[in-house]
Amino acid sequence: MITKVNITFVRIYKQLLKPVKMRNRCPILTFVIISTLLIFSCQKDLDYEQEDISSREQVEIYKTTILGKKLNNPFTVANMQVAYDNLIENNTVKKNAQAKSAKTSDEIKASHYYYRFLPKDSVEYLRLIDDEILDIVNEPLDYEVDQSGVGYFDPSLDPSLPYSYQYSIFPVDYKFPADIKHEKLEEMYFPLDEEDILDAEKEKFVYLPLDKTSAKVRKYGLNFLSMLETEAVKITNNLDSDELEKYVYTDKEGKTVSYKDIMDENLNLQDFNIDYSNYQDESLSARRWSPNGRVTVLEDALSTSNRVIGVADAEIKIRKWGLIVIKKTRTNSLGNFISSSTRTKKVKYAVYFNSPTRFRINQGTVLVEARHRGTSTYKYGAWNQYFGSGRAHFYSLIQNAAWEYHTKWIPQYSLRRPRFCEIKAVYDNDVSSQHRPALLSGIVSDIRITRIRNGSYRGSDGVFATTTHELTHAGHREMDPGMFSIVANSCRRGILLESWAEGVETIITNRRYDRYDSSYFNETTTSFTGWNSGTQLQTPAGMTEYTPIVIDLIDITNQRNILPLPVPNLRPTDNVSGYTLSQIQSALNGSRYQTTWRDKLNNVRPNGVTTAELNQLFSYTLTASCD
Repeated sequence: MITKVNITFVRIYKQLLKPVKMRNRCPILTFVIISTLLIFSCQKDLDYEQEDISSREQVEIYKTTILGKKLNNPFTVANMQVAYDNLIENNTVKKNAQAKSAKTSDEIKASHYYYRFLPKDSVEYLRLIDDEILDIVNEPLDYEVDQSGVGYFDPSLDPSLPYSYQYSIFPVDYKFPADIKHEKLEEMYFPLDEEDILDAEKEKFVYLPLDKTSAKVRKYGLNFLSMLETEAVKITNNLDSDELEKYVYTDKEGKTVSYKDIMDENLNLQDFNIDYSNYQDESLSARRWSPNGRVTVLEDALSTSNRVIGVADAEIKIRKWGLIVIKKTRTNSLGNFISSSTRTKKVKYAVYFNSPTRFRINQGTVLVEARHRGTSTYKYGAWNQYFGSGRAHFYSLIQNAAWEYHTKWIPQYSLRRPRFCEIKAVYDNDVSSQHRPALLSGIVSDIRITRIRNGSYRGSDGVFATTTHELTHAGHREMDPGMFSIVANSCRRGILLESWAEGVETIITNRRYDRYDSSYFNETTTSFTGWNSGTQLQTPAGMTEYTPIVIDLIDITNQRNILPLPVPNLRPTDNVSGYTLSQIQSALNGSRYQTTWRDKLNNVRPNGVTTAELNQLFSYTLTASCD
């Protein structure tokens, strides 16, 4: 449906133009417009009966993140200094040829700062989330998470504020946006090995500069850096039981003692030193490994055994101990991912739903990134994350739909590619999905995809179809901006706009799900089953702007002959088939009337199709009404 949206005032802040490392985004206007604009907006609403799929999944109760206990962080400068001093005094360290040269005068300096920011509006928030060095999250990084939800709002803040604190750990030499309200929470030191730093420089995904302390300390050998981290983890009581058991310890007199002996005697572990004399043994020191895993999603529309598929091209962020991002990678078409190797033993994973240069999915709140942060810590472990329900399930379905549209369906059907889009994923609210080709759509989400429509969950095929529909509008706008004029608002344009998107949605959805389940879609001269099959049963009197004209130009079905035949039979006569989406799109380009579109198509008629048959088919588009 075409609606009018009244925009009275928009401010564009100069800060948006500041030179920080940013992700690709829609172009943002650099001037202030003060006016009332009439903006085209697509609202996808299916009026004909669809399968009742509300039983597939109940609406999730809105949940916010609940924090657990505060972590005893081994990577604070204070804890690292204690760990360093302990190593200097540990006689077993001195048996290492390089490590014994460590100096007692060395002072641990911060490699990273831990800050929290409080953006006052969406412009400041956008600057923060677009900054790839900050890698902000809206939950404190030094707390455990008891319940993962859609986000965290600090209870100490005024609930009327638009945003809560945003947290980041970043290198000390980074020029962060100091004009946004901020507070330093902690100074940290991370003993990163040289290969992590070189990988970061090569991949350009992560900023890990060589800090002054690491430049100095690494002269004492790679094992010393590993010892330093192990000692910091020990003194903060963060060593796992299997790690505690594999080490040999010494008491103050240098006598060797096992972990079992310490526990059996109920002694304090902190009164004993780890014996680092054999630390070069890989079973004791940190070995290299590549964080990896797979992200999958349930396709609940399928009834076959292959209902679980990979989430494609999603961004994976890997944080050392859940704190700093040390690796970034992306899933492949099957949902698998693997990063370059690291000596970091423990990591936490998170998945962000976006695709470079193509789209970014946001939560129901505009510009809040859609993501799922794993709450578990993995030691040399893969992250196999399955989404069978909930918000991340919804985001995953949109991710796959948008990625496939760009990488499979655009090339296959020669469709016009949309520009980079913000996709707003609305989980709870029962509202229409939308494409908003607004003049200032660089500020608001270009597309809104809703999970609930008319009280029911759309199903995974419904989410796919709706995403395809709205992306088709976005591509249409790139092909023919004049069609989306802010001053023209007519039913005839609505029929062209929506019939085109409806047709692409139907063709692609049926092709896609037929690939997974051969019983999903079938068409003959007298039957049409699959997505949007209800459109083939409509009469011209009941048609809205979402007409089946694109489907009818392609399919072999004549809906007038679909059994059982109604009495009286008022369905359209469709003796046309054989057109391609590419031909239909080319004819649509520049058309403002149904007859113009029809006449262009008449010039490229497939063999066996007559002008009279084409005119007869197009006649119902001339009488369709607009809601």
